[in-house]
Formats: sequence, structure tokens, C-alpha cells
Amino acid sequence: MIKVKDLEHWKKFLRKMERLPQHSIQSVMGGWKKGYIDTPGYYHKGDIILFLKNNMSPTDYNKLKKWYINNPEKVKKIMKL
Repeated sequence: MIKVKDLEHWKKFLRKMERLPQHSIQSVMGGWKKGYIDTPGYYHKGDIILFLKNNMSPTDYNKLKKWYINNPEKVKKIMKL
């Protein structure tokens, strides 16, 4: 299991990802073949982690978590969009 150090920041990042248009996220993460991880894109309220776990495959959710941990500079770029 992949653990995130700052759970509140992780939640903010996930909410940001859900609000951004796909092309904005791809510009930072890369295209489909370069590691882009798609999220459902229709989150409105409630527990963002539970929402994503229920609407993404476990593999994709863990890929997103791993990407978040391994790419702090790109996470900062997404948070500024």
C-alpha cells in the first residue's frame, strides 16, 4: 500500500485534478502514452478519496498516488493551474 505523507494536501490535489480540464492535466503529466492518468471528472462534494476509489480502478488510483509522490514539481504546477 502506498502511503501519502500529507493527507490534506493529497485531498486538495485530488480535488484540483477533478476540476481541471483534461488538456491542462495532460500538459503537465504528459499525453496518454507518457503517463497521463485519467480521473472520473465529475466529483462535486463529499470524501474525494472515497469517490475516486469507487470510480477508478485500484490500479489507476495507485498509479495516481505513486505519480503524486514521485513528481512533487509537477504536482506544484498542477496546483497552480
